[in-house]
Amino acid sequence: MIVSFSEHLREALQSEIHRMSADLARGSASTYDDYRHMTGIIQGLSRAEHELTSLVEAYEKDQDMH
Repeated sequence: MIVSFSEHLREALQSEIHRMSADLARGSASTYDDYRHMTGIIQGLSRAEHELTSLVEAYEKDQDMH
């Protein structure tokens, strides 16, 4: 169940990262401040995805040991 939830959350994070990246590629950031804000969000989402992956890997490793 935890792995299923984490996969759903990871997909949601990746989808939002791709959506925001595409928005940037289309020039939706009209100012440098907009650009910095959007790239900051993308960095935060990427960090959250990385942390989620690390937690799931640690959980799976722990489960394998039992």
